[in-house]
Amino acid sequence: MKPCFMKRLMSSGQWKSDVKLPSIPGFFQARLYVEDTFIKLHGWGKAAVFVNGQNLGGHWFIGPQHHLYLPGPWLRSGENQIIVFEEQKADNKISFC
Repeated sequence: MKPCFMKRLMSSGQWKSDVKLPSIPGFFQARLYVEDTFIKLHGWGKAAVFVNGQNLGGHWFIGPQHHLYLPGPWLRSGENQIIVFEEQKADNKISFC
């Protein structure tokens, strides 16, 4: 997933909301207003996480990494975009701590 692909995806404007049964694999988007934090994907399967178009890292429910550190310098003041590409199972929430 090259940066040019992520930029096109971020600006497409064709996101659906309130999806009860998401199709997998699929992309999921959220908006974030915080400083540095950890992203927790409990209930998700195997995913890649992008923040403001940059690849933050991968998550897989079998571990060993269950939290992704999101450093403050990656975040803009105001709104930030989180995109999760999920391959196996999606939950309806992303947690931050």
